[in-house]
Amino acid sequence: MPQRDDRVSRRFGKLPDRLWETLGRNPGRACEEVLTKFFEARKRGETFPPFPASPDSGKPRTVWLEPEISKELDAVADATRSNFTSVLLAAFRYQLGDEAIQPDPDDQSGPPRRQGPRRKTIRTAPESYAFV
Repeated sequence: MPQRDDRVSRRFGKLPDRLWETLGRNPGRACEEVLTKFFEARKRGETFPPFPASPDSGKPRTVWLEPEISKELDAVADATRSNFTSVLLAAFRYQLGDEAIQPDPDDQSGPPRRQGPRRKTIRTAPESYAFV
């Protein structure tokens, strides 16, 4: 991808589709605003619940961020030992509430299923074969 206005590309994992749709025409700017407010709150010493995990449904997204915000994102992710997606979801939860990061209630996809043949059932030996 080409460079955009001295911005840095950040790839996030799966984000809820409903959340992405609420960000409007310029989701990158909305992400920057939410992350900036979240980072300022962290610097003030506010406490937060544990970072949320990425949802099972949704699409991975790429967002272009200002270099300062990208560096701060790196620092927070390293300090908390979490990924960029969890930090972004925590920022949205801080700004918009828990409902914002919940998957769409109509989504019935569930967790990903293992592909390929089913695993064989492990059978145990009868007790009469047990060693004493």
